Amino acid sequence: MDLSTMDTAVPISPDRVSLSTYLGLGVDYSSPYFKGEDYMQDEGIDDDWEGLINDLCTVVKIGIPASEKLDVQAKIYQSGYSWGAKLGVKNLFYHQGKKYFALMPMLTHISGSVERFDEDDNAYKDTFGAKGFEMTGLYSYEANKYLTGTLALRYNLSLYKEESNQIQYEDLLLSHGGLSANLRLTLGALMLTYEFGFEVLPNKDSNVLTSPITALGIGLQF
Repeated sequence: MDLSTMDTAVPISPDRVSLSTYLGLGVDYSSPYFKGEDYMQDEGIDDDWEGLINDLCTVVKIGIPASEKLDVQAKIYQSGYSWGAKLGVKNLFYHQGKKYFALMPMLTHISGSVERFDEDDNAYKDTFGAKGFEMTGLYSYEANKYLTGTLALRYNLSLYKEESNQIQYEDLLLSHGGLSANLRLTLGALMLTYEFGFEVLPNKDSNVLTSPITALGIGLQF
C-alpha cells in the first residue's frame, strides 16, 4: 500500500492539470504480520521477526480541477509483486489568507501475486488483492509562491483477500492510518515535494506496529 499523500490543500485551479511522480516507502499487504501470530507459527517464522514487510512504491499521480475548489485525483503505483491504484477527489473546505484545509476521499485497489514454496520446495503462486476506502485531511500553509508546508492525516479501511491452492486464507479487514508532513517547492510549473511521517498498523491479533512514511517526488502543474 502506498502510504504517502504527496499533496497540499491548495486547489489546482486555475491551472489545468497537475502531473507528478514520486518514490515512497509502502507496506506489503501480503506480509505475514497481517495474517497473525498463528500463521507465523505455522510457517515456522522466527519469533523475533515482526513479519511486516516494507517496500518501495513507484507512483504516478494526476490531478485535474473540476471546479475552483474541487480536484479529481488519481494515482497508479507499482511495488514489489503488486500494483495499486487510487481514485477520488480533493475538496477545499476552508481558505483564509495563506491557510487552506481540504478533505480528500479516495477509493483504493491493490492486486498482486507472490511465489511461495511448499515443504518439498515445489513452487506455487498466491494471488492477493484489496479494495478499500481512504480519507485524508490536508492542512496547508502557503508561506510564499515558492514554498508550501502541509500536514496530512490519513485513514484507510480495506478488505484483503488471498487465494492459493496450498493454503486456506481468511479474508482480513485491514485498518490503518498515518500522520505526515510535506514541504513543496514550486518554481514556475515545476514542483519538488518531500514527505515524512509515520503509519500506525494494527493486525488481527490486536498487535500494533508503526512504519515510517517517506517519499520524494517531482512534478509539473500547468
